Amino acid sequence: MDIEKKYRWSLTGFIIMVVINIGILLTLWMNLPDPRNGFSDRGNSFQDSRPMHEYFQERLNLTHAQLDTVSSLRRRHYRDMRENRRQLDEKRKAYIDFVMSERDDNEAFRDSLLNELTHHYTKMEREMFLHMREMRSVLDEEQQRAFGEMMKRSFGRNNVQQQRSHKRR
Repeated sequence: MDIEKKYRWSLTGFIIMVVINIGILLTLWMNLPDPRNGFSDRGNSFQDSRPMHEYFQERLNLTHAQLDTVSSLRRRHYRDMRENRRQLDEKRKAYIDFVMSERDDNEAFRDSLLNELTHHYTKMEREMFLHMREMRSVLDEEQQRAFGEMMKRSFGRNNVQQQRSHKRR
């Protein structure tokens, strides 16, 4: 094959790869759920782009005072959780670095890293519990029942999605 034919085939292959990549990226981008949604439970539609406080107000029939309190509780909780997740990521990276290192037979160090991870997971669960208790304390009995059902559906759906994404192929 002469140089000109090789160049044409290379250029054709490159153009085809670019078009395929653009198609894949557009498909992925168009199918992303709206990150503003919070729960995927909103009318069983990912297209609902209302802010979470509007969703809570509608589903739980919140008063304006309750809505303000719930919104401030959620903002504070998610700010704290972002920091906790950042710290947890650092601890996970340290653990992975240890596992991949030559000193992975140091059981005392391994146990201390695992204890830190366990402690951090426990801390996050405790904070989630306290947040749910604070949220529940703002609501009346009927709203508490509805809120509990929303949380069960939300966490149940997330567990099913996680299990589906972790199946062996």
